[in-house]
Parts: sequence; C-alpha cells; structure tokens
Amino acid sequence: LHKLTISAWKSYFEVLKRDMEAAIGQISFTANIWSDSLCRPYLGMTAHWIRQNINSCLTLKANLIAFHQLLGRHDGKALAKVTLNMLNHSSVTLKV
Repeated sequence: LHKLTISAWKSYFEVLKRDMEAAIGQISFTANIWSDSLCRPYLGMTAHWIRQNINSCLTLKANLIAFHQLLGRHDGKALAKVTLNMLNHSSVTLKV
C-alpha cells in the first residue's frame, strides 16, 4: 500500500507541476509548521496560482505541493533551505 501511495503521488505531482507551469503570472505559496503529539515538526506548503481554461475563464487554483517532516534544527536558515528545496522540487522557484 505504501508503494502504491507513493507511486500515485508521483504521477499526480507530475500533472500538478505541468499545471503550475501553465500559470498566468506568478505563483504564491503559504506554509505552515506544526508538531504532532510526539513533538515531531512538520512543514506543509500550498501553492496558489491563476490558470486560464479552454474557455479563457480565469480560475484560482490551490494545491498542496509539499508535506515534509523537519529534521534537525528549524531556525530561519534551515527553514529557508527546506523551503527552497521544496520549491525547486516543484519546479516553481522561478515563478514565485
């Protein structure tokens, strides 16, 4: 089940990256950091962009692009590094 879930996510993520590449203008993102009941820190990132559909209608899109357990320190420098890695992995760094 784990392998199937990872495989499905990878396939979906490739479609999502193509959708974000077609964004009109820039892509914005929001991020949130929290800890679970065992005090393990996590970072989630959501991308927000505008997409023009086949009828030339503009649509606001928003999708989760990353969910990552933070390992080690999570000070400003470490968070910046993780954030840039996530944006690079999503192929949206130049559109932010």
